[in-house]
Amino acid sequence: MSTVKRVQVNGPEITIFKDWRIGERLRWTSSADSSPEHTSNSHSGRKSTGRSRPSQKFAFVNTTHVSKNKDPDTRKFVRTHVRNDYLRKRQSTSKSVRKSTNSHRPSQPAAVPVTDLSWYDTLVIEDAIGLPTALSLSPWPLDMTPKMHQLLSRYLTHVSASMYPLSEYLSSNPIRSPAWFHFAVQDPLMLQGVIYAAAIYLALLEGRRDSEESVVFLGGAIQMLEERLRSGGADDGVLAALSCVALGEANTGHLDEWHIHMRGIQQLISTRGTISSLPPIIQTKLRRSDITGALDYAAVPYLPYERPYTQITISRILPPPIISTITSSISSAFSHNGIHPKLIAIMQNVALFAQSIKYASNSALRFDPLEFSDDIYWIEYQLLTFPKATSYQETSIEKATRMGALLFMKSILQEFPHSTTGPEILLRELRDAVSAVEEDEDEEDQNRQWLLWLYAIGALLAKGMTREWFVGRLAGGLYAREGEVERNVVGGQLWGLLDLGEVLGEREVLLLWDEVEVRRLQLQ
Repeated sequence: MSTVKRVQVNGPEITIFKDWRIGERLRWTSSADSSPEHTSNSHSGRKSTGRSRPSQKFAFVNTTHVSKNKDPDTRKFVRTHVRNDYLRKRQSTSKSVRKSTNSHRPSQPAAVPVTDLSWYDTLVIEDAIGLPTALSLSPWPLDMTPKMHQLLSRYLTHVSASMYPLSEYLSSNPIRSPAWFHFAVQDPLMLQGVIYAAAIYLALLEGRRDSEESVVFLGGAIQMLEERLRSGGADDGVLAALSCVALGEANTGHLDEWHIHMRGIQQLISTRGTISSLPPIIQTKLRRSDITGALDYAAVPYLPYERPYTQITISRILPPPIISTITSSISSAFSHNGIHPKLIAIMQNVALFAQSIKYASNSALRFDPLEFSDDIYWIEYQLLTFPKATSYQETSIEKATRMGALLFMKSILQEFPHSTTGPEILLRELRDAVSAVEEDEDEEDQNRQWLLWLYAIGALLAKGMTREWFVGRLAGGLYAREGEVERNVVGGQLWGLLDLGEVLGEREVLLLWDEVEVRRLQLQ
């Protein structure tokens, strides 16, 4: 809402403080200032009939000359009036909506404990942060522009959904909680990092690697980080802002820069102890920049990850008999494939994760967001670090299993927009691994059912020549060897627990089998 509106009439300037709109055809001639000179200057050349002033009584109209300075106390009083008037109307509208719809007020997201909230109670934020009133009435730590305001709004509404995916199954989104919002906007460095993350999000959404805004805000964030670090600071704002920068570099394909920033985060955390000593939501941001950043490149995360328990937490939603059935089925299916027991345990968690989400989709139960994100990063971390945490030499089928499981997890989370790298590197690693398995006939026969699943997920996620390669393997290799009998594998244990149709869409799977059938007929 504009707080000042200037209307130039034939005479003094009139300043109106309530966004009244005066169109070109609604100009009037002041009776006190009307003169033949004014009439003769009409653009139309026709004799002006003159209009009387409208009967509307304007609130807060101040008549001054153009060159006259405005009194600061008056301007402050006017701004206060405009804000109070806006808040009063908003409260009135809210009451009328509640009365007409007889609906209940939605519950507020649970507050997340964060540190350094020294002036939490003094920060005034409008509900609709995109309105210009928030720029003039809120004590932002940066010189906010309408574009920066728009990006901040995008971060809170869209980027937050990426940080906590599948939010429809969560009890709340911590990024949208009042505590996190105040933490994000009280520190100029953190606010700069958040706006940069939003700019990257919009660039990726448009299919670009970066944008003019993202480059500008990245430069500002780096400069502010250098200044803060020179002063010896390694607080939550520094770590959170640096995590925004690191993930942005990973999402835009700058792997070397991601490595540099993650090594910096690793050193900063060591000055404060361990990552477990940080607030939970800061841990989540750091995990995301570390593990999600590494995932698309099949790289090894930098930050250590220890948990006192191995089974995922959200599986508590499942009845105990179902959990027992899933774990025993996965163990039975993979035990004959020569796969390491630790990797089998990881695959059990992958299956439990998928089945827990499926169970939640058919019930009113919701997951705790911090437990949910912790389970995601724990599974992905284990898949990325196996077997590097041990001295065990990984086999080709085990590497193919890890790559397929990582692609499956990415598909479950449905993150959009994708990074510029996407699943390309994971698909290439999967293709190389299954090609090595094919060279060993004994290993190929032993893992036929599982290889079929790996070929299928590769074909469903790949494009172009890579997709044709996976489809060709399904048509000319395993699928053609057994003919129609091989279709029965689709109904097997692994396909039921790691259901590609449930995750990627039944239609896509059916179209894939049609494409495989066409290719098989072409090869005959």
